[in-house]
Amino acid sequence: MKDLQHVVTLVDGTLLKGLPVLAQAALADSRAVKAKAKWRLHTQFDLQRGVPIRIDLTEGNAGGESDERAVLQRALDKGHCYVTDRGYAKFALFNAIAAAESSYVCRLRDNSRYESRRIASWRRKTSRQASSSMPS
Repeated sequence: MKDLQHVVTLVDGTLLKGLPVLAQAALADSRAVKAKAKWRLHTQFDLQRGVPIRIDLTEGNAGGESDERAVLQRALDKGHCYVTDRGYAKFALFNAIAAAESSYVCRLRDNSRYESRRIASWRRKTSRQASSSMPS
């Protein structure tokens, strides 16, 4: 881990269903509490240090400003390797991460299409080639 150039940052969003209902019930008329009240915690966790480095709280709906990808995109920082699940798979987010001078690892969706490309040709040197290429 010490050789990594970026801070490995685990990212996830967790939906809280019960806590918002309890909080609203304590603060308001219990008859007015909406049964569908939800909050979402968007957490960034520094793997090497073992601590959360950012937590955002949004409404529990899955779209708009509360969307996990939108929240992460607003919170991007330089020098991180964001590790996400497939819910974050969106090319616009990947491009924003790269533009922020960070990197990412994201699990592919089941329906993803991809193609493997060989970018370099590696061949093993024989002991004779290795010894002849060493300076004397």
